[in-house]
Amino acid sequence: MNYLAHIFLSGSNRKVQLGNFVGDAVKGSSYKNYPPDIAKGIQLHRAIDDYTDHHPAVCEVVHRLQPEFGRYSGVLLDICFDYLLASRFESFSGGSLRKYTRNFYLSLLINYRYLPLRFKRFIWHFKAQNRTSVVRISGSCSKEQMMPLLYESPDGKVSDIPLWEGGNATGTIELYRRIGGSLELIDRLQFENGLCAYQRS
Repeated sequence: MNYLAHIFLSGSNRKVQLGNFVGDAVKGSSYKNYPPDIAKGIQLHRAIDDYTDHHPAVCEVVHRLQPEFGRYSGVLLDICFDYLLASRFESFSGGSLRKYTRNFYLSLLINYRYLPLRFKRFIWHFKAQNRTSVVRISGSCSKEQMMPLLYESPDGKVSDIPLWEGGNATGTIELYRRIGGSLELIDRLQFENGLCAYQRS
C-alpha cells in the first residue's frame, strides 16, 4: 500500500517507476512478459518488500500493532510510511509532491497499455475524484476518423478484438469542488483535437 515510497525509490526512470508501482499485481515469473525497464521495476518492488518486511524495526512495529489491528498491521504501517514521506516530501526530493505526482499520473496514462487490469480500473477512479474534488470529462469522435488496430499485449499475444483509435475528439472537461454532499462547479473547459480509443469487451 505504500505506493509513493515505491515510486520514489525507483529513481527517475518512468518505466521503472511504473513497474515498481504495479509490482503487487504481477505474480511469479510473469514480470518477464513486460518491457525490460518495467520488469526491472517489478523486481525492485519485490526487493524493497523483502528488505522492509525483514527489517528488525519494521518487524517490531508490526508486532506491536498486531494485538489491535491483526493482519492489517502491515498495511497500516505501509500507509504510515507513505504519509511520513508525503508530509516531508520536499526535504527528501527537493521538489513539490504535487508536481511529482502530476508527472507520475501523466506517465501512467502514457504507459496505460502496460498496466494490469486491476490498476487500469484503479487509475481512472483515482484520477477522476478524491476527497475534495471531481473531474468530469465528456467527449466524442466521429467513427470515420478512427481506424481499427490489432495491438500486442505485454505477454506477446495479439488481440483479436480491434481497438478503434483516432483523433479530432471534441468535448468538455468540468472541475467540481465537494461541499458537504453536493458539488460546486469551479470551471468548465472546451477541448478539441483529442484522441479517442474504444474497444468492445
